[in-house]
Amino acid sequence: MKFHKMKTLICTFCAVLLFSAFIAVPVKAETAFDPHYYFWKYPDVANVTGFDPQALFNHYQSFGMNEGRFANRQAEWRHAAGHVDTIEEKTAFLMVNFPSDPENATSKLPKFDAAHYYNSYPDVAAVIGKDPYALLQHYFAYGYSEGRLPFYGASPCTEVQTSF
Repeated sequence: MKFHKMKTLICTFCAVLLFSAFIAVPVKAETAFDPHYYFWKYPDVANVTGFDPQALFNHYQSFGMNEGRFANRQAEWRHAAGHVDTIEEKTAFLMVNFPSDPENATSKLPKFDAAHYYNSYPDVAAVIGKDPYALLQHYFAYGYSEGRLPFYGASPCTEVQTSF
């Protein structure tokens, strides 16, 4: 009997967690273009453009949007949930990638990916916005200890370079 109650409690907790993950998607799908997502999701485009964030973004703006491709994972989730995006919601912006910092040239630590962080954590994006430096500071102040991922494929609590 005790095991059955514990199993029911765990299943209920998992259901609430999954439901809250879909609710956490911002109302306007935070239309930031995520080049990592686009590269992974659409290999036909990746074979032509390679991993050039600007070329991927240009493809999305010129062709992908009209073909029904998604700019980021949140937009795909919203579509799967039955939401039909307007043209305004589909219009994506490209996050600025800053050049490497010469002070970190010898660092073996991975670089922080502001676009991934912005697209993965809509709660942070709503407060911080799309400023890459502010997102990096948030990761150092809170994200690291909260187990947020600083780039695609990272493990929780991954150390990264202190600048771009």
